[in-house]
Amino acid sequence: MRPRRDAGAATVLVLAAICVLVLATAVVTGLAGAVSTRHRAALAADAAALAAAAAVSGPLAPCETARSLAAANGAELVRCRLDGPVADVTVAAPPPWWGAWLGGIRLNARAGPADI
Repeated sequence: MRPRRDAGAATVLVLAAICVLVLATAVVTGLAGAVSTRHRAALAADAAALAAAAAVSGPLAPCETARSLAAANGAELVRCRLDGPVADVTVAAPPPWWGAWLGGIRLNARAGPADI
C-alpha cells in the first residue's frame, strides 16, 4: 500500500481556522473598544454641558464645573462656551491603552433651558 500524501492536512486546516477566529476576535474587540470610548465621550459631553448650564445662575463657575464633571467621566474638557444660559462644550476622551494609535474621540454637547 502506498503512503497517503494528505497526512497532516487536517492540522493545517485547523490552524488556519484558529488564526481566522483569533483575527476576527481582535477586530470585534477593537470595534467594541471604539464604541465604548465613543459612548463614554458622549456621556462626559452631555454631563458637562448640563452641569455648565445648571451652574450659570449658581455660585460656581460654569466652565470649571463642566471641567471637573468631564474629568470625573474620564474625558477632558476642550472647549466651553456660554451664550447666556446655553452652554456649548467639547470634550475629548482618550482611547483604551491598546488603541492609542487611533487617537481620542471629540464630541460636542449643548444644554440650556427648554424655552430658548
